[in-house]
Amino acid sequence: MLTPLLVIQIFSLFVTPVAVGVWFNRRLGLGWSLLFGGTLAFVAAWVIANFVALPGELGLALLSIAQIGALYLVYRFQLRVSSEREALMVGVGLAGIELLLFGILAALSLAQMLPLRDATDETIIELAARIDDVSEEEVSLTRVYELQEDIDDYWSTSWYVPLLQLTQSLAILPIQMALAVIVIGALADNSLRPLLYASVLHFLSRLLPIYGGIFGGVVVWFGLSLICGGIALAFLKRLRLDVQEQTVDLVAP
Repeated sequence: MLTPLLVIQIFSLFVTPVAVGVWFNRRLGLGWSLLFGGTLAFVAAWVIANFVALPGELGLALLSIAQIGALYLVYRFQLRVSSEREALMVGVGLAGIELLLFGILAALSLAQMLPLRDATDETIIELAARIDDVSEEEVSLTRVYELQEDIDDYWSTSWYVPLLQLTQSLAILPIQMALAVIVIGALADNSLRPLLYASVLHFLSRLLPIYGGIFGGVVVWFGLSLICGGIALAFLKRLRLDVQEQTVDLVAP
């Protein structure tokens, strides 16, 4: 039961951002350069955050500031984005690369764990020796027990967990799209205040579910993730008429 759900999770993480990008491209006439610009901003922020490597909340705060700052620079000097309609596609790029990375990590974990589902002690010893780059005779029992526990934990995951993880991951999509729209305000108003708002919102949308999971368990983690995604969806819904008008203006003779 678990393996098919893991496959569904991985497949959805790969397909969803591509499908949304194709829909925006065809329905709203948004170019792929906008999506790639969002991808560039995310990658730049990820490189900065990992290069500095601050601990805990400081690292998350740096990631938020770096992403919003990189997005602003991409808007101003590369894409020259000026409308909420264009910003939506940039947000798809921001979230899309993140979802693809989640999908890659999940796929690698599944590929590694599938052969180990019914692993014998000999197989685990061989694995430990390969990971630690030692001979099989040098592998300790403690190390074998650790790997066996990791394997058991992976395959004892409740069937619904991949679906919860998938839903939580997909909530990133409207959040990143909403943030991409907010940053447009910094260009329109020639003010850095929207960048501050966007950085704080990015930080809170990541921190609150983490703290919820630590203090309240899976239910609170999942609930806060949905709340953050729902707020972002409500914000995007209010933009629908503006986006439609911008699209009509673009295609009008």
